[in-house]
Amino acid sequence: MRFSPKRLTPLLLSTLVWADGPTDLRASLQRLQGGTPIDVDLAYSVRQEQTAFLKSAVREDSLRLRVREDESGLHVDWKPAFAAPPLSGSRGSTPSGEAMKDLDTHVLGQLLDQARALSSLVEGAHFKAEGRETRQGQSLRVLTYVCKPVILPQFQGRISQAEASLKIWIGEDGAPLAMDALLDYTGKHSRLYGRIHGRNLVTTTFKVLGQRLVVASRTSEDFIYDYGDKVKKQTTLLLAAKE
Repeated sequence: MRFSPKRLTPLLLSTLVWADGPTDLRASLQRLQGGTPIDVDLAYSVRQEQTAFLKSAVREDSLRLRVREDESGLHVDWKPAFAAPPLSGSRGSTPSGEAMKDLDTHVLGQLLDQARALSSLVEGAHFKAEGRETRQGQSLRVLTYVCKPVILPQFQGRISQAEASLKIWIGEDGAPLAMDALLDYTGKHSRLYGRIHGRNLVTTTFKVLGQRLVVASRTSEDFIYDYGDKVKKQTTLLLAAKE
């Protein structure tokens, strides 16, 4: 059976347009660094369980806030409003509570500018493979990267094994839809005792608002075992654009 060049050309183009996942991802991230004004509601919760000397302590907290960013800068309005000085670099009221310690203006700014944050993360990683996976009923392109592990300062020099990886699910146009970032490491304080094990898994979903890539949801699960002490921490963040 013979094929004419005219028939072959569309077939070749359809297989080559999205042939390079990392290139498609970078191009998409470059497109999504616009300055579209943002107005979103954010819900945040944290639960931490710490065991030391066979005694356990649990901390739970949550908060809601409205985050806006426009030409005049970042505006943060906590719900309910508290009569306290605003965060440095932002405008608005500030609450008390443990949960707000995890959110500062740098973190909030990154949540609303994921294209730059993800670009920096990918540029520092080594691309490993591209494939397809089914996620929430959809067949999606998935990119796998190997990263340099970032170890907590108190454990540096004591870690014998560490690995860090990224899995980024992207659309056919290269736009990121979701990401898993995994860090796992083990070590000892000395040759004979003091085992260390740390594991952190961050699952993120993304959303495009105007010309911006923002976090739609993010869940972080942390586990640290250090010489008998254990810390488990889970945080959940949900972001919704205001109508």
